[in-house]
Amino acid sequence: MLEGIFNIARVIIFSFIFILFSCVSNPINKNENKIPLIIIDPGHGGSNNGAVATYQKDDEVITFREKDITLKIAQLLYARLKNNVPKAKIILTRNDDINISLEDRVLILNQIINDNYNAVFVSIHINDSPNKEASGIEVYYHFPALIDPEAIISAQYLKEVLQKNTPFAETILNAVESIAEQEGLTRGMKSGDYYVLRNAKAPAVLIECGFISNEREAFLLNSDSYQEKLAKGIALGIENYLKAKRN
Repeated sequence: MLEGIFNIARVIIFSFIFILFSCVSNPINKNENKIPLIIIDPGHGGSNNGAVATYQKDDEVITFREKDITLKIAQLLYARLKNNVPKAKIILTRNDDINISLEDRVLILNQIINDNYNAVFVSIHINDSPNKEASGIEVYYHFPALIDPEAIISAQYLKEVLQKNTPFAETILNAVESIAEQEGLTRGMKSGDYYVLRNAKAPAVLIECGFISNEREAFLLNSDSYQEKLAKGIALGIENYLKAKRN
């Protein structure tokens, strides 16, 4: 009788140990089967030109507008990701020269995001500065602006914000920097409290692809070849990040 009880107990114990070790050696990856969701946001549009710069080249006066350059880069990025990540749901917040509010740009992400997606938000911009020598690419991630001295923001909240946003920004920067270095252009990763970054319910970055106020860089940014390089670098960063999340 006792021997039978011990045998049953032994089977139960060994079964428990087997299940325990099976769970440890084969952890459930909740991200493995999630669908990539990529929102590409070309800055400005319509009546909102963004930064504008005019230069003289030979006998021709050329005007560059941020809204035009961001849309071209975004469209190239969209096409590259469609080819490289065929299972992804990829959305442009605008695919034409139209006005779209900051609220609506983020809403495109927030109204469809759910647990079925690995989602990211990428906003593309062109920089401007009174310093005509300023140049280079910057990748921004969200960090709360501590403007109100009475505001209470817990250390835990700040930690969670950084953990959510900085890995994506760093992965994008690492991919784009290899292209930037070819032209001597890089300014690194920076924090900001931009509306689209603050309100996106997914890891988000805002990429300043260069300075339209720098004549050399403005012509570079308007060239098809450099726009292709930027799209390739940003796409690679997105792909690397989603791959890391999936694993």
